[in-house]
Amino acid sequence: MEREVYVLVEKKKSNGSKAAFIVCLVLALIGVFGTFVGAYAIAFFMAIIFGILTWILHKSCLEYEYSYFDGEIKFVKIKNKSRRKKIAIFSMEEVTMIAPVMDRSVYGQVNNPKMKVNNLTSRKEDANVYAIVAKGEQGPEVYKFEPDEQFLDAIARKYAMKVKK
Repeated sequence: MEREVYVLVEKKKSNGSKAAFIVCLVLALIGVFGTFVGAYAIAFFMAIIFGILTWILHKSCLEYEYSYFDGEIKFVKIKNKSRRKKIAIFSMEEVTMIAPVMDRSVYGQVNNPKMKVNNLTSRKEDANVYAIVAKGEQGPEVYKFEPDEQFLDAIARKYAMKVKK
């Protein structure tokens, strides 16, 4: 009996997002300090606006969920730990190969500028990134993702020829 296998990966925040958070935090603190010094209305308004922006930037996150069950792979994007959006669902019959990104069997397709490449990784330097080459509506597509061993083993049980570790 097969069971569904999940992997959840949080995307690393960009340096621009981190810088925007720091700038908004500093401006919110300046606004709070300004309300005590004397410029009440403008400083209070500035503190409220930049405080809200700081909170939004702090709470924003993006995660990717990969799931496999009975020959079907699903990729889902999760924004702010609540809103889910389906990215792709395909059966293993549509999959040509699953291999590490730097493996020669998929390297040419991953780095082909004409090929549609969907990056669903955390974008961390030490991540174990794999690529799925699948038949899409517009031709072959590549999905970069970060499966764990359990995820790959579940696929390899039935489709060992398509999985390269």
